[in-house]
Amino acid sequence: MLSRREGQARRVLLIDDDPLFGGIMSRKAEARGMHLGYSETLLDALYDSYLDHFDVAIVDCNMPGMDGFEVTQYLRTFLQKLPVVLVSQAEAPFARYLRDTGGASAFVSKGQGAEAILSAAEHLLKNRMRLVHDRNPAA
Repeated sequence: MLSRREGQARRVLLIDDDPLFGGIMSRKAEARGMHLGYSETLLDALYDSYLDHFDVAIVDCNMPGMDGFEVTQYLRTFLQKLPVVLVSQAEAPFARYLRDTGGASAFVSKGQGAEAILSAAEHLLKNRMRLVHDRNPAA
C-alpha cells in the first residue's frame, strides 16, 4: 500500500448488497482511473482482500445479515490500516453519528452521488500518503 507509484491505479473495495449501485460505482471509478473490486458480502470481501490489495474500502451501512458497522469492525480487525468510507441513504446529522460510532474514516450519503463517494475515498488516500511521506522522507 505504501509503495504505490504515481500513476498506478488506486484499488477500491466496495461492499454493498446492491449490484446496480456496484455497477454505477465501478463505471465511475474506472472513469477516474481507479480499479473497483465489488463484493456483496463480508465473506466475499475478506476473500478478495487476501487475494488482492486494496487502498480504501467503501462500505454500505444497510445490508441484510451483517450491516456496515459490523463489516467495518471486521475490516478493522483484519486490515487495520485500510481507510473505510461508510455510505448510506441517511443524511446529516445522522451521518456524523454513523462515522463516529462505526469506526470509519469518513461518511458520505449515497444521495450525494458516486462522484462524492469516490472523492471522499481519494481524499483519504491523499491524506494518508501525505502522512506516510511525512514520517518517512525517503519514501
